[in-house]
Amino acid sequence: QLGEKSAAYDTLITLQKQGMAFDPTTDSAFKAVSDTPAFKYIAEGLAVNAKPFGEGKVAMTVQNDAELIESMAFDSKRNRFLFASARTGEILSVDNSGLSKRFVVPDVINRMSGVYAIAIDAKNDYLYAASTMTSTYEKFKPDQMGVGGIYQFDLADSKLLKLFPYPADGKLRIISSMTVANNGDIYAADVASRSVMQIRANKLTQMFTSNALTGVRGLALSDDNKRLYLSDYEMGLFYADLELNQIRAMEINGHNLGGIDGVYLWDKKYLIALQNSTLPSRIVRIELNDSGTGIASLQPLEAAKPDMLSPTYGALKTDGFYYIANSQRDLYDVSGKIMSGEKPERRRIYRIDPKFGLAEAQRQAQALRNAEAAKKRNAAAGSNK
Repeated sequence: QLGEKSAAYDTLITLQKQGMAFDPTTDSAFKAVSDTPAFKYIAEGLAVNAKPFGEGKVAMTVQNDAELIESMAFDSKRNRFLFASARTGEILSVDNSGLSKRFVVPDVINRMSGVYAIAIDAKNDYLYAASTMTSTYEKFKPDQMGVGGIYQFDLADSKLLKLFPYPADGKLRIISSMTVANNGDIYAADVASRSVMQIRANKLTQMFTSNALTGVRGLALSDDNKRLYLSDYEMGLFYADLELNQIRAMEINGHNLGGIDGVYLWDKKYLIALQNSTLPSRIVRIELNDSGTGIASLQPLEAAKPDMLSPTYGALKTDGFYYIANSQRDLYDVSGKIMSGEKPERRRIYRIDPKFGLAEAQRQAQALRNAEAAKKRNAAAGSNK
């Protein structure tokens, strides 16, 4: 509209290279360039990004009466998945065939409400569930808004073992995800107060907060417990150095790291991240550098599948990464009720192979490293002359 054709082309090309899908041919703002060969070429490239990509397939479906399923975890000891509902507060136990049973339900004893995150401590056989009373919960009580905490259950029989209530500091806390350290410590992302909480020595405390964050969605912990990777929906990917108590942004030129819900450490040096606010929604594999403080490469694993209707959190299993493809959260209003005329489908759980395309990605990364090394050598040789 301003006549800045080159800038418009450059921006569209940036979107295309990031793997984003956008149809500029239907936008009147591009009328001034719509009949140029360059515009048509770029538009074709953006259209390619909108096509389904990846080898992921439906592994199972989960009943649709437990609405707003926002989290899942894998119980390796019993070979089952657990799913939690922010609407009903139920935690479902689901076997490989998709057969589900109610494992935990809110009652007068546990006093749970909507469950927004779950995590499994396989070593100690514990299930942790983060529950907060909000208007999303079907039995919402306004006078108890914000009441909740992190519940510890026996993973074998669902017996409630302990409740870690939220600190009485007046802050609304909604735990969006949790991860368990190999020493039993629990890290919890608090999306409402822009902070990370921790359970250590049987006490729940706020670990840190940052004005650089808008809301932490996903968490993953390095194998040596030194770095906590966190996704901020608006700002991108960060890591917290737990020894130096510092937070640093993680970036990679030419890539978009916004809109990440879940993030998971795979094979020690990769993060599997689920981006659901990008167009299209996608799953990406992020290769960490040798120090684990930066990003070496990024490659999509899955994108633009028709079943990806507000995809959300997932879980790693030995045979792949499983995720909730169609959470359908967009069908619900702010109070957690289904909008008029909408009818949610059974939740489809997809499985993808984290190794998809890995050999080619490694080849390209090595070629890039070789080119950079050659560039440095040539620069050094020129300097010596």
